[in-house]
Amino acid sequence: MMLKSKLARAAAVGAAAATMLFTSTYPAIAQQTDEVGVLSNITLEIAVGTMTFIDDGDVFKICDTAKNGQGVYGALFYNSYINSNGWDRVMKTVDGGDKGCDKKPHNVGNGGQYVMALCDGRYPTSILHNGDCMVTGTFNE
Repeated sequence: MMLKSKLARAAAVGAAAATMLFTSTYPAIAQQTDEVGVLSNITLEIAVGTMTFIDDGDVFKICDTAKNGQGVYGALFYNSYINSNGWDRVMKTVDGGDKGCDKKPHNVGNGGQYVMALCDGRYPTSILHNGDCMVTGTFNE
């Protein structure tokens, strides 16, 4: 009986250590609150603009609110559940220098996870918060 208890404790400690190792090496990306898909639209905001995923029709709306001549640049990154080659930029969009916001369609499915990123004056190149860039948590449909 005592041997089984010691083995159970050792297994629990090993599982905890493996979990810590995995979570410390994986990029810090928060799941959306439902952890499965999008419950509604998602808006990402930085000081000079916004980017919104509109779930009805899978449209991305980007708005330059600062009119500082730099524009706001958005991107959508995707990581497939099946072919996990890491995060690929699958769509990019920009707004600035004109009146109003711009919209761009992109089909969001449920075969992997997506992350939106928004930057001031340049296209996002990764899914990590980086200076003037912000990202959402992961989402899908």
